Amino acid sequence: EPMVLFTDSLGRKVGVPASLTRVAPSGAVASMFLAVVAPEYMSTINATPSSSQYKYLDPRLIGLPTTGQMYGSKSTLNLESILSSGAQVVIDIGDKKDNMAADLDALQRQIGIPVIFIEADLPHMAAAFRTLGSILEGKAERGEELAAFVEQTVSMAEENAAKIQDSERLSVLYTSGSSGLNTNAKGSMQAQVLDLMGLE
Repeated sequence: EPMVLFTDSLGRKVGVPASLTRVAPSGAVASMFLAVVAPEYMSTINATPSSSQYKYLDPRLIGLPTTGQMYGSKSTLNLESILSSGAQVVIDIGDKKDNMAADLDALQRQIGIPVIFIEADLPHMAAAFRTLGSILEGKAERGEELAAFVEQTVSMAEENAAKIQDSERLSVLYTSGSSGLNTNAKGSMQAQVLDLMGLE
C-alpha cells in the first residue's frame, strides 16, 4: 500500500497507509472516538458492548473481535485479535503516559503493524477529532464536525462555570467501579471535566 509519514502526539514519525480504512483501537477511549468518527473502519473493539449500549452503537460493532486494553489496571491487550483482524494501524487515543513512546515502539516491532498515539485529554480533544478525521479515508468533514461540537460545548461550560461564585462552588468526590472505591487521578480527563464545571 502507498504509505505516508504521520507524526503522532509523542513526536514519533510513523509510516501509515495513505488510505486508512481498517483500524484497531488500543483501548476504551480509542474505541469511543472511532465509534463516533468511523465505526465502519473499526476492525476490532476493546470490549464487547453491553446490551444497554446497543441502541447507541453501529450494530456491526457488537460482533467485532475484542482486544482488551493497552494501559491501566485492566491492561489485557490481545495481540492475536489485532493480528487476525486485518487492521492497517493500531490507534491509541487518550492521556499521555510515562514511557509511552517506548511502549508503542515495542508494540509496533512486535506485531509489525504501525502504532500511533493521538493525545485526547480535554484541552486536546477537539484537535484529536480533527487529527483522526484527517488520517482516516474520507472522514475529515466528520472529524471537523465533532471538533466544532467539542469547542462549542467546552466554551459554553467555561462561560457557565465563570458565573459561579466561590461561595456557591461544590466539592465533589468522583468514584467509580463496583465497589465505588476507584478514583481518577488529578489531571485525568474526568478531573479536567470536573474542573471545567467549576467543581472542586
